Amino acid sequence: GNTLFKRNKVPEACQRYLYAAKRVPSINQGAHQKVFDQLKIHLLLNLSRCKRKMQDSTEAIKLATEVIASHPTCYEAFHARAKANHAAGHLDAALGDLTEAVRAAPQNRELHKIMLTLKQEINSKSKKPFLSVISDYKSDS
Repeated sequence: GNTLFKRNKVPEACQRYLYAAKRVPSINQGAHQKVFDQLKIHLLLNLSRCKRKMQDSTEAIKLATEVIASHPTCYEAFHARAKANHAAGHLDAALGDLTEAVRAAPQNRELHKIMLTLKQEINSKSKKPFLSVISDYKSDS
């Protein structure tokens, strides 16, 4: 799946990730359970990234949420869901997810930068309607 994703063959990568995720054992594997859990997390997050790239933000959000439900401190899942929310135009939800990601990984400077950029984007969008009202008012006088 990773090779296909890098080659921009996203639908094919999506199929591979889905196939592999379905085959990860769900019953307790004893000493190996942690490895299988990590594998499942990575497969679901990669699948979420594929869905986002394929413009299916709803499914991408759902997959990232599935990871968050089972691993609430996984900052990668919050980051993936934030990107999917952003792609869907849900900026406030994206900011909430990035806030959780930063809380889970406070040392990650990249997340801090992304969060600041998103805050600026939200602020610029909230100012535009106000500015257009002002310019409409000035043109009326």
